[in-house]
Amino acid sequence: MIVLNGEGAEMSETNNNALDLMYIMASGEDGQVELEIRGDDAPRRLTRGDEALIPAGREYSLRNCGRDEDNPARLIAVVPRGST
Repeated sequence: MIVLNGEGAEMSETNNNALDLMYIMASGEDGQVELEIRGDDAPRRLTRGDEALIPAGREYSLRNCGRDEDNPARLIAVVPRGST
């Protein structure tokens, strides 16, 4: 679970998996979580229940643009596991 408090909390990383990574927005202010995948045209705004795929090998950032400090954005990270 990723938790981003309001007022611009942000995280950035690279999906170093060989497979796509998925986030599901579980809670937070609708339309206030911004997902930017480097190389894409424009950031995407997420709403509760939205799913977002991060392609393998891509750098991305998540930012909570909401102002409600009592309603942080919570995103479920679904991390693929390769076959062993």
